[in-house]
Amino acid sequence: MTMQQRVRRSAAVLVSLLVLTGCATGGSGSPTPSASSTGGSSASPGESTDGSASPSPSASPDAAASTPVIPEACETIVDPQTYASTFEGTPLNDPGVVGEEGGEYFTPTGRVDPVAPAEGATPGQVIASQTQLRCIWRDPGADISGLTVEMATVDPAIAALYLASLPADGFECTSVEGGERCQRVRQDEQYPVEVGDTVFLRDSVVITVWQANFPTDNLLGSLVSTVWG
Repeated sequence: MTMQQRVRRSAAVLVSLLVLTGCATGGSGSPTPSASSTGGSSASPGESTDGSASPSPSASPDAAASTPVIPEACETIVDPQTYASTFEGTPLNDPGVVGEEGGEYFTPTGRVDPVAPAEGATPGQVIASQTQLRCIWRDPGADISGLTVEMATVDPAIAALYLASLPADGFECTSVEGGERCQRVRQDEQYPVEVGDTVFLRDSVVITVWQANFPTDNLLGSLVSTVWG
């Protein structure tokens, strides 16, 4: 990919980050929550979302009471239509990116085993140790373009402490999709692209999304629809 192509795509990523979060821009120019999509639109974070207008699971009492289930494989984190429109054609957990079998990040299906956090671990480190699904869509030849989704089940109190620390790192937090979402968009230090980070907490599940040069459309809404049914 040429530098000009990366610059053009970075603009698309910034737009997609706004879509991922499920926010639309009002007449005053400030972001306001929009209706989130439960299917058909595309997926995930760095910091973006929403393109559709159908109600999200959090809008329904039944959905709010549902028990979260982390998917068994990366290919099932969203509905097939959303997956095809968002990820099709991009290598998933390629050995050139995640390493060979036996390596720390080797995840052919995305499922990983949680490990005991180190003594004195920070809330963020505890969440990382409890990761159960890790999905990395990235071509091994790409300079930076890619998207990562991680899901973990943790003590909600620990996760809440982690989210409370994020505004100091430039994140903006708000209540959406029946949970709490914190997001940040920043300029990459080496490449002329925007990089987005999203952390979402609902019940005992933490969903973390990182993306750069990877447009999405309501990924968070699609992920919520899958995990909370």
